[in-house]
Amino acid sequence: MDGYLPDQKTILLEPLLLRIAHTAATHNKKYYIGGGFAIDLACGGISRPHDDVDFYPLEADASWWNEWFNEQGYITSVDTDMVPLLHVFLVSQQNVSATGTEALADVYPIAAGSSGDISMAVHPGTTEVWDGMLAIQNGRGTWPGKTWQNVRSIEYKGQQVFVEDCRAVLAQKDAYIRLHPGENWRQAHT
Repeated sequence: MDGYLPDQKTILLEPLLLRIAHTAATHNKKYYIGGGFAIDLACGGISRPHDDVDFYPLEADASWWNEWFNEQGYITSVDTDMVPLLHVFLVSQQNVSATGTEALADVYPIAAGSSGDISMAVHPGTTEVWDGMLAIQNGRGTWPGKTWQNVRSIEYKGQQVFVEDCRAVLAQKDAYIRLHPGENWRQAHT
């Protein structure tokens, strides 16, 4: 967007996001991008630094995507806050010290119910994820307010990219802040 000069990390993330979108289109894989990138892309372009790409493929494609990231030279692992979730993984660079970056993408495989409701599989016995941000029912963590029906396609730099509804992204951030009173909205999120 006008006047914004991306930082080094965002410069790494934008082509990754576009490659994910291109690969998904080529291989007929459903997904959406969430978080800050969903807001920025829906508003026309990158307007602030980003820490990672929040990528939501279908659960049925989780192994396929994990293999794809590894074939691209990335390292996949599970971060400590991801442990309760069955199919999630973190994507990092092989040479972390070269750029000072760690995670490039958080991959949250989801399933969409018949009415569009979005959920993620949790490990057996899980009673809470992210301090209660997900409601746990029948081995699944559900996202209040998130629905596949509000995912929309936008064109960004010549590539079709599917993004989460901005209101759902902001509602999730608001819910996080309410659960963590010491946290606040970063300037970037306002």
